[in-house]
Amino acid sequence: MIGLDVFAFLYLLAVAVAVSLLMYYAFKVKVPGKYLASLIWAWIGAWIGTPVFGKWFKDISYTNYQTKISIYIVPAIIGAISLLYLYHSFALCMGWKYEEEKKAKK
Repeated sequence: MIGLDVFAFLYLLAVAVAVSLLMYYAFKVKVPGKYLASLIWAWIGAWIGTPVFGKWFKDISYTNYQTKISIYIVPAIIGAISLLYLYHSFALCMGWKYEEEKKAKK
């Protein structure tokens, strides 16, 4: 997973953009650093999703046959959601407040 090619990076980026947009705007799971931090954490989660959660649905995966790297979409989505939610929960446990709550107290 270290030697990703450009298409694997873009595949993970597409998963991260979709997950982070959905979590940030639809479910209001916000993190310190706003949307860019959400996108970065979602990409990292998508990157480690396949090694951690396994290889599901080979038909809709990206495989580079020269480097033998395969990225599976379902574990990438699960990894992105779980790491983004873990980061959100950790930030709340450490005392981070939403911007709306900070403005309301002033």
